[in-house]
Parts: sequence; structure tokens; C-alpha cells
Amino acid sequence: MKILKYFLLLVILLCISLVVFVLTQSGNFKITKSFELDAPQPIVYQYIQDLNNWNDWIETENNTNGIYSITLPNIGVYQIRKEYEKPFDSISQDILYDNKLSNIVWRFSPKGQKTKVEFFFEGTIDLKTKILTFFSGSPDQVVGQAIDNNINALIVFFIKQYREYDLGTTGSTTKEAFHYIYLNGSSSYTDVKTTIEALNIQLTDFCSSNSIKVDSTPLLIFDNNPLTDNLEFQYGFRLRDSIFLNEEENFKLGSLEANTYFESTITGYYSHLPKALREIRTIVSKSEVFTNNPAQKMMIELNQSSLNNRLPSTWKTTVLIPITLNKQPSVVYDSIRRPRVPVYKKPVNIQENEEPVTQEAAQTPPPTEE
Repeated sequence: MKILKYFLLLVILLCISLVVFVLTQSGNFKITKSFELDAPQPIVYQYIQDLNNWNDWIETENNTNGIYSITLPNIGVYQIRKEYEKPFDSISQDILYDNKLSNIVWRFSPKGQKTKVEFFFEGTIDLKTKILTFFSGSPDQVVGQAIDNNINALIVFFIKQYREYDLGTTGSTTKEAFHYIYLNGSSSYTDVKTTIEALNIQLTDFCSSNSIKVDSTPLLIFDNNPLTDNLEFQYGFRLRDSIFLNEEENFKLGSLEANTYFESTITGYYSHLPKALREIRTIVSKSEVFTNNPAQKMMIELNQSSLNNRLPSTWKTTVLIPITLNKQPSVVYDSIRRPRVPVYKKPVNIQENEEPVTQEAAQTPPPTEE
């Protein structure tokens, strides 16, 4: 019986010692990660700085006054808010947990068409979490593992949403003439999403407040030249009715004649437009059926875009390059409808004051003398 009491006492002492040891251990952690995302630097920056996007790769809840809650499995819930931003370069965010303030820092640098991301996360875990995760490792190891899982989800998200794209070609199609209302726009490929969203708000509000009836599919209209890094375009809507505008308005009226186009569809983010357009123009240049028509405008229809779905993998962009159909050689058919290539025959010489010799006469042998 005494042995059992001593054994129980020893167990109690060990438990107390363990609790004391855990309590004396620091709950602070400092996580540093470096990884690459499959998108240009401006796109990555714009995505990360918008906390509404974080739910794609980490459990997030939008609270009030710009404060969000992020949940790390087996760790806890952290309150996060913006602190400062240096466009395209870095972001700092405040973290509040267990009444202690710390922060997350993101740094971005270009690496070809990808972006190198450096991630720093300083914080603390509470007593309960320290006890529950004690045998899993130090706070750095425990929190680091949770962060790794979320960063891997972020990397996979960018591969799916920003790296992958698809190009399909339909062929020649004819579009009827139409009038449209537009605003002039200027942007780079990486910032075109932000630009068209701003233009869409202005143009939609103007049409709504003035009861102007338009088609809902937005248009981007360009000069039919190879596009440069800086895009100059018209952002507009097809008009359903005739309208008149003051010449001093920022909103303009335009029209396109009926024309034949080479139609293609791009699925994916707008950063893939340069590559897709090069492929499309190569197809057009090699065609024997049609040629590029530089006198007409190139048109892009935003069938599915960031205006109605924020996931780039769902965006469908129709590209219409104006073309001219080539005249095809006439084909002669024989009696059973097989193509027959016309045979060139050297014309018969005709002397002055002589009747031309017909083919039948030329093939009739001369009469023999008796």
C-alpha cells in the first residue's frame, strides 16, 4: 500500500514539474517562409493586400472596421488588420492574439513571370495551446506546420487560377454593325483587371442614371496592331437605342461597321493575353483562306470576367481580329463532279485577214487529194 502511495505521489510531482516546465517556456514564435507564386508581382501584391481573398487558402471571417479573423487549426483564432502597404513591394499587417500585438510582413520581388514571396509571422500562443501542443514541438514548429499547410494551399490556388489558361479558336465569323458608348482606358496587362473594374463602375452608373439601354457584355476595342505592354483601348457597351451626347462629356459614342473576324476564346487571367494574341496572329498570318485587315478595329468581349466572378480560371474572353476573306480559285467539275484542273493551251497564231481557226477545225485532218 505504501508503494502505491509513493508511486501516486511521484506521478503527481512529475505532473506538477511538467506543468511548471510548460509554464516557464516561451509561447512566442517567429516564422519565416520563402516561396514562389505563379503570377507577376503586381497581381500577387493586389491579391494578398485584399483580405477578402484570403478565404481561398485560409479560414477567414470578415468582422467590422477592417478587422478579420484567421483560424489556424489546433492553434487558435487571430485578429488581423492592415497596418501599412508599399505598392507592389511589401505589406505589413497587425495581429492581435491573447491581448498581445504582433504582425505579419509580406515582401514581393519579381522572378520572371513569377513572384518570390518572403513571409514573416511573429506572435504568441496561449497557455492552453502550449499545453496541448507541448509534445508536438516548440511554438515555432507547431505554428510553422500550420502555416506550411496554408501556404501550400495558396501556391496551389495560384497555379490553378493564374498560371493555367486555355486557348480555343472558332474560325471566321461575321458581326453586324453596331453603335456603342465608351470611356477611354489605359493600362498594363497586369493591372487591366483594376482598370476595367473602375471604368465599368463609371460607365454603368452613367448609363443607369441616364436610362441608357445597353447590352451587358463589356467590350474592349483596340487598333488592330500588335499590342504593347501599355494598352490603349476603349471600354464600352453596345447600345440598344440611339442617343446623343455632349461633345464635352468624357463618355463617347463610337460605331463599328459589319465585318468578318477571326474568333478565339481565352479562358484564364488577362496576363495570358500577350501569349494568346501571338498564337492567334500566327494562325491568321499562315491562313490561305483569309488575311489580317489592319483597317478595322480589334475587339475583345468580356463574356465572363472579374466583374461577375473573381476566380480567373472561370473568365472567358472572346478575341475578334478583323480579317478579309481571300478569293478562292474557281473549280471546274467533270461529268461526275470531280474537280478538274484547267489545262493551259497555247493559242493558235492568226494571220492578218484570216479567219481564226477553231479547236474543232484544228483537230479535223486536211482532205486527201484523189
